[in-house]
Amino acid sequence: TIVFQNQTFISSGMVLSDYYLFNYPLKSLMHSTVLSTNAIPYWTDLIGNGYPIFAEGQMGALYPFHLFFFSLPLKTIALFNLNLILHYALSSIFIYLYLSKYIKSGRHVSLVGAFIFTYSGYMLTHLHQLNIILVITYLPLNFYLIERLFELNNKTKKSTYLALLTVVTVAL
Repeated sequence: TIVFQNQTFISSGMVLSDYYLFNYPLKSLMHSTVLSTNAIPYWTDLIGNGYPIFAEGQMGALYPFHLFFFSLPLKTIALFNLNLILHYALSSIFIYLYLSKYIKSGRHVSLVGAFIFTYSGYMLTHLHQLNIILVITYLPLNFYLIERLFELNNKTKKSTYLALLTVVTVAL
């Protein structure tokens, strides 16, 4: 139910941080601009005498999940929370896949490992730095794809996995 309330997951007792002072306002600007103009914001006059907001990497204007979520006609806070929930879920899935396939952990051990990774001290202490969470989500997927590259002999499949690894590493 917290997803659709007017608060974020860490709104109580948290000192002001990048989460409130920077990330949420960027997503709010992106959301309102996409809904009103059906375009990604390139410039804003809300910072100084104007600012090339598209060049601000932390807004993640071209990140596929941001493009999807912040084009939906829901409250920005709900979309912000859904985006965060999605990345925690993806983090669990990716580490589970890696542990079960390449570390050869059993199903239960992989589930526990996924839980430990996703809700580790690192992931929780960096919750207020949204972009760190978005990046660390893909670390286990990178490991998985690298391992897959080393085990493949087919050049066509290797090229496919290398392209996928490049997209995950660079674009996301």
